[in-house]
Amino acid sequence: MKKFLIVLLVVVVISTTILAAPMVRGGFPVGGVKPGFGYRSAPQLLMQNKQQLFEKLRESRPQVYSEYFKAMNLSKEQAKQILEIVNEAKEKLSALEKEYQQLKEQARNMTLNQYRETIRNLNQKRAEIIREANQKIGDVITVEQISALRNYRLKTRYHIGSKLNFFVDEILKALEDYAK
Repeated sequence: MKKFLIVLLVVVVISTTILAAPMVRGGFPVGGVKPGFGYRSAPQLLMQNKQQLFEKLRESRPQVYSEYFKAMNLSKEQAKQILEIVNEAKEKLSALEKEYQQLKEQARNMTLNQYRETIRNLNQKRAEIIREANQKIGDVITVEQISALRNYRLKTRYHIGSKLNFFVDEILKALEDYAK
């Protein structure tokens, strides 16, 4: 009987030390398996690498846009004209946004068809403002400049966005810096 108790006690102590040892070192917590000894798991490292890569891309974008403008041979006058066009369009769009906000407040007193019609009209106004601005920008930029930009992008493999949208704040800021 004494031998049985001693063997049982030894088995319990050994099993406890084997199972408790990883918990002391930082492994096998209750919430799942995590590596010990200060190492990060592969998914954590991949996520950290992706975040660092995206941060580097975000930091390099203004430089890339500036290179776009140089590759297009965009003059300072053209840049200033584009800035004026975009800022004018943004003012119109912000006024239109106020109309959207007023509509949201008045929507409770409207029928569904009235609301849909008003939204449709506001969306058409918004599309018209953007279309006019794009047409004015098209009057400033030449075909040769657009083809130079396309060739530059193909040659350098810079493909940030499908086209150069001057309504994006990052591009607009880079254009302001270029125009100075």
